[in-house]
Amino acid sequence: KVGKWTWYYENGKIKKVGQYGSEKRIGIWKFYDINEKKQKDEFYENGKKVKTISYWYLNYIVWFFIIFVYFTVIFKKLKKGGN
Repeated sequence: KVGKWTWYYENGKIKKVGQYGSEKRIGIWKFYDINEKKQKDEFYENGKKVKTISYWYLNYIVWFFIIFVYFTVIFKKLKKGGN
């Protein structure tokens, strides 16, 4: 295998995209869920994974922050006795 490769789910959405060089994974590999939402990137050098970035984790942190800010605002309003 050499060059860019793309795998698909049965529904036609992209499952993963990556490159091979001399039969080994190289560069950035992108992985998606069944709705084509990016789940992670993996970085390869000469067939060995050197780094992974998980996007579901980043999404979790963003949602946690939004909920925290929301409840902080609500708490301050309740503390003041206002709406």
